Amino acid sequence: MSDDRPTPAPEPDEPTEAARPGVHERWWWTGTFRAVLGAAVVIYQWPVISSGEAQVPNWILVAAGAAVVVWGVWVVLRAWREKEAQAR
Repeated sequence: MSDDRPTPAPEPDEPTEAARPGVHERWWWTGTFRAVLGAAVVIYQWPVISSGEAQVPNWILVAAGAAVVVWGVWVVLRAWREKEAQAR
């Protein structure tokens, strides 16, 4: 008589997709997203600023974008320090 039961699959060495945390749950995500978003705003305004045709709203957007970049970098650095402190 033969055994018709399927053989179990070997255990994987790497964690499965379900075991990995989502990108938004990683320590670097929030700050990096903010920094990239702020940089995109500044880059979008750069042609107008560099041509000399900028008006006050363009400069306000550049200032806001630059502030978001600084904020994002600060958030990443703070999260990195907390991660390093927890690792010790």
